[in-house]
Amino acid sequence: MKPLMAMFGFAAAVGLLPTAVFLLIDLTLWRGGPPPPAVAEFVQPLAYAGMWAALIVATAAAYFAPAIVAADRRHPGKAGILTLNLLLGWTVLGWIAALIWALNRPRA
Repeated sequence: MKPLMAMFGFAAAVGLLPTAVFLLIDLTLWRGGPPPPAVAEFVQPLAYAGMWAALIVATAAAYFAPAIVAADRRHPGKAGILTLNLLLGWTVLGWIAALIWALNRPRA
């Protein structure tokens, strides 16, 4: 599951870490009171951008989970799984079918 963990690690680095840093700065410097307007205008958009980036990366990782699992397990049909995931993953049945296919071991 290393590729899956790498995707979530990337999501944390891109979105969650800056958001946590800005939240920590907000809580330590102003202790719950409102920050000065100049600081609020700078920090708030960056925090929102970090949260949106984390949401986008986490959503992409969840959407492509069947393809990531197939690549991690070195499934011989990983190209087909990726194709199914790309074309029909938006439907719940297509995503479930791709995940089941990725989790099944091929017969020797």
